[in-house]
Amino acid sequence: MEKKAKGRRPGAGTQTRETIMASARRIFSQSGYDRTTIRAIAEHANVDPSLVIQYFESKQKLFEQTMTLPPLALSLLFVIQNVAQEQWGMHIASALSQSGIQQDFVMQMTGVVRVAANDAHGAEMMRTLHQQYFVSELRKSAVTQPDLRATMLASLVIGILYTGNIIGLNGFTAADEATRRSLLGQVIQSILTAPIPHA
Repeated sequence: MEKKAKGRRPGAGTQTRETIMASARRIFSQSGYDRTTIRAIAEHANVDPSLVIQYFESKQKLFEQTMTLPPLALSLLFVIQNVAQEQWGMHIASALSQSGIQQDFVMQMTGVVRVAANDAHGAEMMRTLHQQYFVSELRKSAVTQPDLRATMLASLVIGILYTGNIIGLNGFTAADEATRRSLLGQVIQSILTAPIPHA
């Protein structure tokens, strides 16, 4: 049986830290905050629980540090500034379906949504993420009524994560990838660019 790492090894700090954070994202997204334990995260990362505490101090701080902003391909400001307007929706929908760091972001968001549904601290973290990502980035762009569009886009993403990954309504996730990408792209495009009549 492979012996679990108990202390920081020279040159392995960054890699071990990233491994622990990747495991934490997965366990938080699957189990929620309350049911996730340091021991379970350590087991998944194949390290000793004391090493998790050594790096992150507590479960709460570990959860907070897994809250990173999305990769560049999912940055709303990057998309708006570098992608043709008629392709915004499809670009974001395609990026959300890619493997790698984008999937890490989706997994992280699923964990935060799961926690936010039952925990005041998690709900506050979700509001912070919404402000830092959706609202702040759209306010820096030239889209009209950025706060309204940001909330609509956040509601779409949160709704898809909640219905598909948490309560198991899999009509959307069961569709083939091309269909999901097309439908999601059209809705995102409408949220970002459809004219909004003045009251």
